[in-house]
Amino acid sequence: MFADLYPFGQAEPLIGQILTRRSAVNRPDRGVVSCPQSIAELMWDNLPLQPQKGWQVLEPSAGHGILAAEGADRGCVMDCYEIDNHRAAEITRAGIARHVRAADFLTVSSEPVYDAVVMYPPYRRNLAVDHILHAHRFLRPGGVLAALVSLGIQNAEGERGRQVRDLMKRAGYQHVLDEADFENGYLLSPTGLRLRAQLLYLCADDVHE
Repeated sequence: MFADLYPFGQAEPLIGQILTRRSAVNRPDRGVVSCPQSIAELMWDNLPLQPQKGWQVLEPSAGHGILAAEGADRGCVMDCYEIDNHRAAEITRAGIARHVRAADFLTVSSEPVYDAVVMYPPYRRNLAVDHILHAHRFLRPGGVLAALVSLGIQNAEGERGRQVRDLMKRAGYQHVLDEADFENGYLLSPTGLRLRAQLLYLCADDVHE
């Protein structure tokens, strides 16, 4: 049951909590559902500029590194952040990334040096917004961010939601996934909830607000 979130026998603490409390505890929201290979390919294929050999690309919250592996196959130099130590180690062992750091991406200081960011952020609407806005600050002028997100991200509330909508109006476009792209056109959350999905592309100018 817990093999993806707690690999290599690390589920014992969680099982202990369940037995002690005699009830299930909330599963940590770490965005552990991997991006399907077909969608990874589509995300890269639809970039406004076709990636060039040697492009520097970031995959934050990388999970098992599906997007990074696709970028490496296209000649890009990949860097990854992944909150889970075991999954970060998997990416390192696969040899698909230049640097792999085990860290909460939202705590990492931004450096606008990347030609592109490719990402599958946590599915929760406001958390996805936080990840996208933070990741956008890692782009060099002229860079592009690509993200697999639910359609509901356009309805995110508060100032952060407004900022994402402003980016979408100013420098973005969308590709809504359907049956031809993705089984039933849905994105599955870690809890199995079906969400209508889209690929969101946001370009960077010379100003990072």
